[in-house]
Amino acid sequence: MTKVLAQIKQSVLAVLFFSLSFSALANASIATEVRFSDYLNKHMARILASDKKQIEREWSYLGLAVSGLESYSIPALMEDMLKRGIADAYPQGFDGRIVLQVDELFVKGFPLAKLKSFNTRMKGTIQHFDTEGNLVAEHRISTVLLPRHALNLSRVGPIAREFTADALEAVFPDYKVSEFAFL
Repeated sequence: MTKVLAQIKQSVLAVLFFSLSFSALANASIATEVRFSDYLNKHMARILASDKKQIEREWSYLGLAVSGLESYSIPALMEDMLKRGIADAYPQGFDGRIVLQVDELFVKGFPLAKLKSFNTRMKGTIQHFDTEGNLVAEHRISTVLLPRHALNLSRVGPIAREFTADALEAVFPDYKVSEFAFL
């Protein structure tokens, strides 16, 4: 049991560390945009507050101190993961622009009733534009978070991570997101 708790602590530490430090790692010169539906934008402050409470509870349960949560933002997290994934896929540089649109978000057991569901899922689109602004490719993305993907299915961060990874793999078919890139 002690060994399992130690592994859980390590996993949670890695996820939060990378989540909070992506902005320092991401390539600022890559043109990306993350958009949310009007409904999700309208409720983003409440979504973030609920997600932060979940993180605080997880850390408290594991006996860890929480720091850096004031800078935690789901839109910024997704944009930073997108930039990091593109930088990994194109280390020589990427010309163009990627737009990731989130249309639906449902989270298992989430405190906000309108987002609460029996499973955790996210739907939307990813668009790839060339340097001239012409649409190169557009893909619909639908991601369902399964228990093997995350320790906590009632947070937005894990589904945002998987959705972003699925989107990158759709727009760049030869690229496979590494586990390290999205711990």
